[in-house]
Amino acid sequence: MKDLHLPLNQTQRVRFETALHELQMLTPTTVLAAAVTIADTIPVNHEDSILRGHWTSDQKGKLVSTLCGVVEWVDKLVHVRTLRTRYRPEICDILVGRVSKIGPESWRLEINSKQDAVMKFSSINFPDVIQAEICAFNHDGSPELQPMDQKYGKLERGQLLMVPPYLVKRQNQHHYHLEQYGVDLILGRNGFIWVGEHAAVGEKTKLMGTELGNFTPLETRNHVCRLANAHFLQAGTPGTGQARYQSPQRNLPDEHQIDDLFPSPISTRTKPGSMRAISSAAGGMLRARLRGAARVRGGGEGAGRWTTPGHEEQPKGYLFNRPPPPPGESRKWEDWELPCYVTSFLTVVILGVGLNAKPDLTIETWAHKKALERLQQQELAAAEAQAE
Repeated sequence: MKDLHLPLNQTQRVRFETALHELQMLTPTTVLAAAVTIADTIPVNHEDSILRGHWTSDQKGKLVSTLCGVVEWVDKLVHVRTLRTRYRPEICDILVGRVSKIGPESWRLEINSKQDAVMKFSSINFPDVIQAEICAFNHDGSPELQPMDQKYGKLERGQLLMVPPYLVKRQNQHHYHLEQYGVDLILGRNGFIWVGEHAAVGEKTKLMGTELGNFTPLETRNHVCRLANAHFLQAGTPGTGQARYQSPQRNLPDEHQIDDLFPSPISTRTKPGSMRAISSAAGGMLRARLRGAARVRGGGEGAGRWTTPGHEEQPKGYLFNRPPPPPGESRKWEDWELPCYVTSFLTVVILGVGLNAKPDLTIETWAHKKALERLQQQELAAAEAQAE
């Protein structure tokens, strides 16, 4: 982005600056793992018959990146890998997956990839969470999982987190046991992190295929929630890198309460001013809908007051100006109340889903298109100048 300026709005500019900050935090050790932005030149030797891969473009004899990401090489094929993308399976990766479909001979597991993983196992209950290792790939490209050891298998009495896969790098150890807290931490290469109560190898083998109502102490549950909230909060912080997932013992702040570490999902992605605006808009929609339903029809006396149709005006201070029911009786619902509540609830849910969506592919595709259009315009201008 040194010579290219794109017209971005406020939201796109903030997200783009965050991506640039994450790229700067990646310290490339070699040229092969360089971090590039849109329209940056990738240093290659054209005499070696380099093959162009995804998110690269040939502009005037130079290999240009059309995406913010990291340059990767596969033999002579060079491509750019985006930071926020789905997990790409590899052999011997330690994963944490969730059973999504039960088949006659194989089981489908969700692993945050383009395709579900397959595991031939008969002691997992839907929708259990398991830890396994990729042993091979099927003919259709889907990875095949297999619990290679007794330490792999069904995970119980814990919490599953989902973070961007690029934060979890391949390490010598993906399973951590925090003895001082009695908690197990499993870092899956696919971005699924499991935080749960510690279970020995013998206990995990006995639990396979059984439903035991074991009791988890309250102190252990608090440690699990605190550690899970700390990891989830760090995953959303700009500049979060691999170092934070190499020393999990430091990620459990005891001086903070559980609810202080993890606000609501909407507030973690939205500014306080935006949250107040959303709350005011939702409250205004609810009040307008209820006011329109409860407003007395006509223009005579009492029109426009908060009265239930067919009832006299009641003393103020009650819900919809209606007195409480007599002792021993429940309040009767009007025909218009339930649709109003359902509509308001769906409105809030849609707003929350829209705020929590991840439009990473959308902005990357849009930036890719704009960069190519800008380069084409520059080429046309240069050709017209030469013709004149």
